[in-house]
Amino acid sequence: MVSLQTFVMFGLTAYPLTLTAERLPPGQVEVVLPHFVDPKERARLARELRLGLEKALRMALVPGVDAPGGARVTITPGSGPAFWGIYGVPRAALAAVALAALSGTSAALPVVLAGISYEDQAVCGIKGVFPALRALPNGARVIVARENAAEASHAHMAGGPDLEIRAVHNLPQLRALLRGEDVEGTLVPPATWTPAAPLAIATDGITEAYRPLVVGTTGPHTLWTTKRRMPSTLLGSMVKALLPPLTEPEAAELTAVYSCSGMLPEREGVIRSHPYRAPHHTTSVDGFTGRVDPIAPGEMSFAHGGVLLLDEAAELPVATLAKIRALLTIGERVFLSKGRVTVFPTRPRLVIATTFACPCRFSSCACTPDEIGRHLARATDFAADVQILTA
Repeated sequence: MVSLQTFVMFGLTAYPLTLTAERLPPGQVEVVLPHFVDPKERARLARELRLGLEKALRMALVPGVDAPGGARVTITPGSGPAFWGIYGVPRAALAAVALAALSGTSAALPVVLAGISYEDQAVCGIKGVFPALRALPNGARVIVARENAAEASHAHMAGGPDLEIRAVHNLPQLRALLRGEDVEGTLVPPATWTPAAPLAIATDGITEAYRPLVVGTTGPHTLWTTKRRMPSTLLGSMVKALLPPLTEPEAAELTAVYSCSGMLPEREGVIRSHPYRAPHHTTSVDGFTGRVDPIAPGEMSFAHGGVLLLDEAAELPVATLAKIRALLTIGERVFLSKGRVTVFPTRPRLVIATTFACPCRFSSCACTPDEIGRHLARATDFAADVQILTA
C-alpha cells in the first residue's frame, strides 16, 4: 500500500487530500470516497473517477511489457471538509498513486499537482498551482505539469518555500519519476523575479493633477472625469504609469489570484507589473466582486493594487455600486461555502469616467444643479476620496 499527498483548491486556500492505493487483480479498478459524501452523489463521483483512472492506466501501462493489474484508490481529506474537493482532485495524482502501487514502489512519493488530458494522452496543467505550492513546507518534492512550470519556478518568491519541483508532460515521465529515476529536462530551477519596465507614456499638464493622489500614498484612490476632458483608457494608462514599481510581496499576492483563475502569462508565469482592468459597465455584480460556485475572483481582485477603470460608471446598477463600495471599505472579499473559506484582496485604485457630467447628455446642458448633483452622486458617492475633474 502506498500513499501520496495532493491538494484541491478553493480560491486561494489549499485543502490537502491523501490518496492511498493498493494493488488489485487485473481488470479491477476502484475509487473509494469519504463516507460523508451523499450516497447518490458518491456513486456518481466514484464512477466518474474510476472511468478516468482506467483510461489513465491504459495510457500508462505498455501491453506485453508491464504486468496487468488493478488498483483501489482511497481518498481521505487531510483537514477540513472535502466534499467539494472531490470534484477538484487532480487526476494525475490518482493515476500516480495507482501506478506506484502497481510498480511496488516503497519510497515516499512526491506531491502531485497536475491533471490529465485523455484526448491528448498527456499530463496537463491545473489552476491554483502557485498558491498550493506556497502551502508546502521547505524541501518538499513536487511534480507539476509542464504548463505550470513557469509559475512553479517562482513559488519561493517573497518568503515562499524552497521546493524540489519536476515538470512532466506525459504519463511515462510521471511514472519514471515515481520509480525514482532521473528524467532529463524535468527539473524546474528557481527563477528570479524582477519588476516589469515602466510604461513609456507621454505625459502632459493634466498628469500632474493626478500625481499627488497616486505617488507617495498608500490607500486606494478614486478619480472622476469626463471623456470630453480626457479619453478614459488613456487616463487609466496614465494612472498606472504613475504607480510605484510593483514589489515582490505584491507580485506574489497577485500571482496567486491570477493562478487560481488560470490567467497567468504562459511564458512568464508570474505578474510583474500593476494590473489594469477595464470591465464593461454591463458586467454583473459577480463579475466585479467574484463568485462562489465555481469559485472565482472578480475584477476588483484582478485589479488589486493597480487600476480599475469604471467606464460609464453612472450606468452601473445601484446594487453593483453598493458592492464595490463595500469591498473598497473592507479591502477583501471573503467566500464561505460548506465550511471552506478563502479571501481575495480587493483594493484597486478606481478611475471613474462618464461621457457627460449631466443626465441630459446634451452639449447645451439645461440640467439644474440638483439634477447634476444626483447624477454625479450616483457614480461617486460610493467612494470617500473622490477627486472630481470636470471639463
